[in-house]
Amino acid sequence: FYILTVQDAFSKWPDAYAIRNQKAATIARVLFERWIANHGCPRVLHSDQGRNFESGIVRKLCELLGVKKTRTSAYHPSGNGQVERFNGFLKNSLRTYLVQKGQNAWEEYLPSALMAYRSTVQASTGYTPYYMLHGQEMPLGFEPEDLRRKTDSYPLFVQEIQQNLLH
Repeated sequence: FYILTVQDAFSKWPDAYAIRNQKAATIARVLFERWIANHGCPRVLHSDQGRNFESGIVRKLCELLGVKKTRTSAYHPSGNGQVERFNGFLKNSLRTYLVQKGQNAWEEYLPSALMAYRSTVQASTGYTPYYMLHGQEMPLGFEPEDLRRKTDSYPLFVQEIQQNLLH
């Protein structure tokens, strides 16, 4: 297995997908089925210069969906620093899990690592990626009662989000 990571530049919302190979067709399919189908089309798809991202099929997908395709400069992966930092977090999280559990099935821990990252305040925004995407903090099940959402009414929930966004 390999890991394909995708991250929204604004909200810092990450996703990571266990994939069986790094073929361009696999990358394009997973990007569409797992990221675009869930989050909509990005304005820009920025990647490293890997052949799988520079292939005709990924470029065609971007062209069909009106997505601008950009890439990091050669020998300067820091141009993709945001994703590289997330990859570092993911690598450390998975390594810690594997050492603690004595296993090598890292793909089973991927959802837990993603949950941890998505619920962590990002220094660059001052918010969690979850909050940036959903307008409220991630319900973790162990927060004090006064921090839990107070309503199950859709109109009141939308009003609450709008007020949070304005203040």
